[in-house]
Amino acid sequence: MKLICIPATVNHLKYVDYTLKLLSGYFPNDNFIIVTPEPVAFKYLESNVVVVKNDIEYLDVTQEYVREALCEKKKVLYKWYYQQLLKYSIIAKSQKYSDVLIMDADTIPLSNFIVNIEAINLNTTEYHKPYFDLLKSHFPDQKLLTKSAIVNCMWFNVSLFNEMIQSLEDNGSRKWYQVIIDDIGKLNESNKFSEYETYANYKFNKTNAKQVVLKIFRRADLFNDYYSFEEIIKIAGLFKFDLISFEDNHSSSLLKKVVVFILVIYVKIKLLLNNKL
Repeated sequence: MKLICIPATVNHLKYVDYTLKLLSGYFPNDNFIIVTPEPVAFKYLESNVVVVKNDIEYLDVTQEYVREALCEKKKVLYKWYYQQLLKYSIIAKSQKYSDVLIMDADTIPLSNFIVNIEAINLNTTEYHKPYFDLLKSHFPDQKLLTKSAIVNCMWFNVSLFNEMIQSLEDNGSRKWYQVIIDDIGKLNESNKFSEYETYANYKFNKTNAKQVVLKIFRRADLFNDYYSFEEIIKIAGLFKFDLISFEDNHSSSLLKKVVVFILVIYVKIKLLLNNKL
């Protein structure tokens, strides 16, 4: 049996509600879990296959622990690092499942790529070299993927994941989360850790998984001033995106706003030509 997990906060509620309906159609015989610091807000989504859990049930480290471990200039990122560690803790504590899907809460899958649990899904618009430099320091004999695997969601084989984190633990001298915190907490070092990049490259070296490049648009939130949530989903489908996300917490420069305005005009013309919406 597989587990589909969405770590979320209350501001993700609309996206989680929509994504659950999509995923339940793809995985009618598997279990779903929402992990959140605000479980009461998500309780209405519970069913015989959907469970809501407080994130404290999975904690290996707290947000405060992560914040204190970071150098001063990185403390502002402690929640971002914490959620990456939380994902790994959830997988490590889900041993009764063969595979675990971690889905970012602001993300909407729009194609059936998600059903292929063996594939390594790739993204052509992202490549952060420090992530790969860190991988080489821990796994010097690994081949590296030529494209990024940061795609907002990932299937983790639990056995393979356990093997990976044991390899990270320095023969037991440090737990996996201590190794990662030590890596990201170093003074004057670029952001070095990605939960998705780390596992995808390990999987790439240990399996013969097919590599699939996805069509991704991460800033669907930039269209919120012009279209409703439902309209944005329809537009994304028209443009055949595999996945979109609503990164509401990211800032938007004036240049991005101008680009979005131009895209809105283009979209309106395309919709008119296709007689959509």
